[in-house]
Amino acid sequence: VKTRRIEDIREVLIGWGLESLEQIQEVSIDMWSPYKSLVEELMPNANITADRFHVMKQVNDELDNMRKTEKKAATSLPNESEKKRILAGLNKGKYSL
Repeated sequence: VKTRRIEDIREVLIGWGLESLEQIQEVSIDMWSPYKSLVEELMPNANITADRFHVMKQVNDELDNMRKTEKKAATSLPNESEKKRILAGLNKGKYSL
């Protein structure tokens, strides 16, 4: 495929033949909704799975956002010992929550 544009991808896939596309049972794609729509349109019998890389990226981004939110909330706690305890746990690493 020349580009990531849906039109270019559609052209390549249609070149495979609609009969072949209807026989596809499994497809792994990233989580961009136009890809999903294209697969649903051209491969009606395919089960769609989001690829692991993009799923894990979204999970890690959400976890990091939550950690930052909790860290910000902890800095405004009136109880100093509770604040230190929470911040110590959150400062241990990116994946601490």
